[in-house]
Amino acid sequence: MNAAEQNNTTAEIEQILRAEHSDPFHVLGPHVAEIGGKRQLVVRTFQPRAEAVSLVPAGGAPVEMARVHAEGVFEAVLPPVDGAKAEKKATASYQLAIRYHGGATATVEDPYRFPPLLSEFDLHLLGEGTHY
Repeated sequence: MNAAEQNNTTAEIEQILRAEHSDPFHVLGPHVAEIGGKRQLVVRTFQPRAEAVSLVPAGGAPVEMARVHAEGVFEAVLPPVDGAKAEKKATASYQLAIRYHGGATATVEDPYRFPPLLSEFDLHLLGEGTHY
């Protein structure tokens, strides 16, 4: 990611922490990003009570996620892949292994791995209070 993209991501993370972001799917979950001229898969999660988080790909070894914000935003940057593979990997199956303070653990699905189900029209109707 270049400096401008990094600053934009930092600002969006702050919006998520304040519950003000209008599209958290834009920041959280899997994304293909260009880092150092190479396309890489970046996965972010917000786990405010976690001590550590690992990304566990289906059939793969866990990848420790780095804490990128003290409030509990974690990120994993996976090795470079070509464009088509990166896009496919972005929707691949993975889970999050979370370790909480005190040693408790949980393995959960990342809800941001799945695409939004509501269309723009659904959101419009919900906004005006007429979506029955």
